[in-house]
Amino acid sequence: METIVFFARTPEIGHGKTRLRTALSEEQIFHITRKLYDDLLETLTDTGYRVVVYYDGKEPSFSLPCVPQKEVDLGERMASSIRTEIQKGPVLLMGCDLLGVDGDLIEEGFRLLKDRDVVFAPAEDGGYGIVGMRRFVDVFSSITYSRPDVLEKTVEKAKTAGATVALLPTIRDI
Repeated sequence: METIVFFARTPEIGHGKTRLRTALSEEQIFHITRKLYDDLLETLTDTGYRVVVYYDGKEPSFSLPCVPQKEVDLGERMASSIRTEIQKGPVLLMGCDLLGVDGDLIEEGFRLLKDRDVVFAPAEDGGYGIVGMRRFVDVFSSITYSRPDVLEKTVEKAKTAGATVALLPTIRDI
C-alpha cells in the first residue's frame, strides 16, 4: 500500500514560518500557512492514496490518521515517520508548505519508486520538499538542514548507502 506522509506543523498563530516574521504579521503568516496546508492536504487526499498526517503542534481535527511527531531533530522526525509507514509499502513524505505539488507529481513519485530506492523533489532553495522511499535508507542523520546544499548532501548520503536515487521536478518550499 502506497502512503503519503503529510509532515505538517498544524497552523496556529505564533507557531510557524519564522523566516516570514520580519516581513509579515503573525496573523498574515497564519493565513498563508493555513491556505498552503489546506490546499496541499486537499490535493493529497484527492489522489486516492492513503494519507497519514504526522503533525507538530495541536492535533488536527479531521478524519485522516494523525500521529504526533515525537523526536526533537527534524531528520529524526522524518526518519521515524518513514520507518513506521514503510512497513506497509512505498512512502512519499512531504512538508505542508509546498507549491507545485499536484496529483501528477505524486503519481510520478510512486512510479519512480517502483525501480528506485529513494526519490526527491528538489526545492528552489537547495533542499527538498518531498522524499520518497521504497525501503528505508538513512539519509537524515548528520545532515544540517536549512542550508543550500541539503539536497546535494542528502543524495550523496543515499548513494553512499548503496541506494538508487531519482529526482522529481523542482517545487517551491515557502
